[in-house]
Amino acid sequence: MIIEEATKADIPFIIEIAPFVWISTYLHILGKEQLDYMLHLFYNTTALEKQMEEQQRFFICKQDDKPIGFASITKEKEQLYKLQKLYVLPQYQGNRLGQYLLDYIIILIISENAKTLILNVNRFNSPAIKFYTKNGFIKMKEVDIEIGKGYYMNDFIMELNLI
Repeated sequence: MIIEEATKADIPFIIEIAPFVWISTYLHILGKEQLDYMLHLFYNTTALEKQMEEQQRFFICKQDDKPIGFASITKEKEQLYKLQKLYVLPQYQGNRLGQYLLDYIIILIISENAKTLILNVNRFNSPAIKFYTKNGFIKMKEVDIEIGKGYYMNDFIMELNLI
């Protein structure tokens, strides 16, 4: 298995994989209408190009040269990074690939002098909360982020101290 930093040429893969991951993860939490709205909002070519141009770094995880997951991070300020995305295709979940991606990100940002990694996770996504808690993340606060059309992201902000 390998992880490579993504470029704009990898955007079609990210767009292709996102619905599979989101449907299995969020359909029962968000419902079909909000899920479709959010996928369209965050996972189209223009939106992903903009995220990359705004310094969001994407990483593609491949097995046998086949993309099976992705992650992204931003540097929020000196020594503070944010894990923006961490997704693995449903058929590969439970095989420690998410752990592999998270470990890769942590090692990378520590090499860039990071001291803290934060993330937002949906408050009703129990498997993800359990995964992050197991990896040392602590819930810092609850947020409700308006995203349009009357929809909100109901998240926990979690933090991992890297020192």
